[in-house]
Amino acid sequence: MTAPGVMVDEALERLLPYCDSSVFKVAKWLNDRAELGEIVILRDGEPVAPASIPSMLRVRGFVDSSGQMRLEVTPLDNFVPPKVWTFGREGFEKHCLSRLKGRRGRKPYDREKLVAAALTCIAIDGMPTGRDGKPKLDGRDGLFERLEHMLGAKELPERSTLYAIFNPIVEQIEAVRRGRQDKSLIDRKK
Repeated sequence: MTAPGVMVDEALERLLPYCDSSVFKVAKWLNDRAELGEIVILRDGEPVAPASIPSMLRVRGFVDSSGQMRLEVTPLDNFVPPKVWTFGREGFEKHCLSRLKGRRGRKPYDREKLVAAALTCIAIDGMPTGRDGKPKLDGRDGLFERLEHMLGAKELPERSTLYAIFNPIVEQIEAVRRGRQDKSLIDRKK
C-alpha cells in the first residue's frame, strides 16, 4: 500500500541531489509547484488550497550550525499547527520524475548504501587521514575516492552532497578524539 503523502524529510532527500544540494532551492521548487497546483500540500492529510501559497503557507529551508538541512512547512497566520505536513504523492511523483529526467541522466543516490559503504571502507582500511593526521574526505586516497572505487561514480552524489553528509560525521569524530585526548592529559597530570 502506498502512503498517501510524501513526508517532508523524504521530499528533501529525494529532491536535494537535483537542486544543486541546496535546501533553499528544494523549498523554492516545492513552493512553485504547490502554488501552481502541481503538488498538493497536505495538512494532517487534508489538501491545502493552492491559492493560500505563498500568502498563507510556505515551505522553508533551514541549515543549522552543523550543516544539517531541513525543510519546514510554515503557516504564516496564527492557526493551530497540524500534527503532520506532507505532499500529495501523486503530484509529487509526477512532477518529481519530470524534474529528475532533465538532470544529465544522473540517478538518485541511495543514502543508506552510501553510508554503509563508507563504514565498510573505514572498518576494513581505517579512516583515511591526511599528513596532518586529520580525516581526509576528498583527494587522492580520500574517503570519496574509496567510495567511488567501491560503488562506482554513477552511484555517488555530487561532491557538495558528500560533504553535507560526511562533514558533520568527521566533525563529531574529531570532537570525540579531542575530548579523549584532553581527558588523557588531565589523567596524566593527576
